[in-house]
Amino acid sequence: MGSVQPTLDAHRSRLRSAFLDWLVELGAENVLDLGAGRGELVEALGARGIDAEGIEADPDRHATATALGRSVAMGSAYRVARPDASVGWVTLRHVLHHLERPEAALQEALRLAREGVLIAEPISLAGVAMHDANARLERALRALDRARGAVHGPDLSPERIAALLPDTAEVEIRIHALLTPLPADEIEALVRVSSAGVDIGPEQRADIDAALAAAARGAIAPSGSAMIAARLVGR
Repeated sequence: MGSVQPTLDAHRSRLRSAFLDWLVELGAENVLDLGAGRGELVEALGARGIDAEGIEADPDRHATATALGRSVAMGSAYRVARPDASVGWVTLRHVLHHLERPEAALQEALRLAREGVLIAEPISLAGVAMHDANARLERALRALDRARGAVHGPDLSPERIAALLPDTAEVEIRIHALLTPLPADEIEALVRVSSAGVDIGPEQRADIDAALAAAARGAIAPSGSAMIAARLVGR
């Protein structure tokens, strides 16, 4: 059976490829992916000949990664049982806004990394109508996720992330934003997942209805990625 969200899956795959391409450009030879999920990035890195492992705290996602033969260990992004500067590059891709203590996870990534840290967070382009419509949808979905007990906070801006990095780091920011029209049936699928076991309140319903109306006009696009590379000079 095919995916119920082929447009969104393809969009996310392109964003992941841009992240992977930058790791290759940075000359990464070994990578530790914190918040690895089902291990998609770990697998993609391996296909490029890069030694990669992941850490994932969610038991279901870890089980899926293991079943697929991906090198993902069960563990927390806040404390990894490895020495300082023991891995070339550490990655946190679309992870920080899902954590109660994102700053602590970033500091752990900096502790572990010998060469650098590559981070990505979702970003919507303010004033771009397709992204403004998606911002309303994201507001509703995140509220529903939180009602189900999940952590789904605001995205960390590139400026906020840069402020948490060492002064000695060489920091570069790249924005990868694609305007991929999101169809109504995929929005409905997202809503079904996020609303499982909770009621949709009037504010969330208004945001969802606005997103569906935008989709009918081909006028809503999922967020892009803000990618931040920090080379750790002098380690």
